[in-house]
Amino acid sequence: MMQDKVFNNVATELEEIFSYLDKSVLNKIPIEIREHVHKIKNNDYYFKLDKTRRLIEQELLPETKEVLSVIFIKYCCTDREVEEILNNHSIKEKNIEDSKIGLEELQKVFEANKKNDIKENKISKEIIKIERVSWYKSIIKKIKSFFKIK
Repeated sequence: MMQDKVFNNVATELEEIFSYLDKSVLNKIPIEIREHVHKIKNNDYYFKLDKTRRLIEQELLPETKEVLSVIFIKYCCTDREVEEILNNHSIKEKNIEDSKIGLEELQKVFEANKKNDIKENKISKEIIKIERVSWYKSIIKKIKSFFKIK
C-alpha cells in the first residue's frame, strides 16, 4: 500500500517533468508510458519544478530519479551516450568503493587509537596510584622521621 503511494507520487513528479521536456525528447518516450504515468499519478501530491534550477538540483524523490534515469537511458540516449553514462557510473561506483575502503581503514586506525588511549589511561591510573602510594609513604616517612621512628 505504502509502495503504491510512493509510485503514485513518482508518477506525479514524472508528469511534471514531462511537461517541461522538449517535444522531440518527449516523443521518444512511448505514449503508453506517458499515459500510464498520467493514469497512476497522485492528484493529492503537490510537486512543481523550480524553473530557476537544473533538474539535477530539484528535490525529487529518489525513486523518481531512478525511474527517470531508466527512461532517459532506454528511450532518449544514443548508444554512445548510454556507454558514457555506464562508464561514468562504474567510475563513481569504484570511487564509492574506494571511499568505503578508506573509511574502513580510518575506522581501524580510530579503533587502534582508542585501544591505545584506553591502555595509556590504565597506565596513567597505575602511575597515579603509584604516585599516591609514594606520596603517602613519603608523608609517613616524614612523620616517622619527625618522631625519629624507623
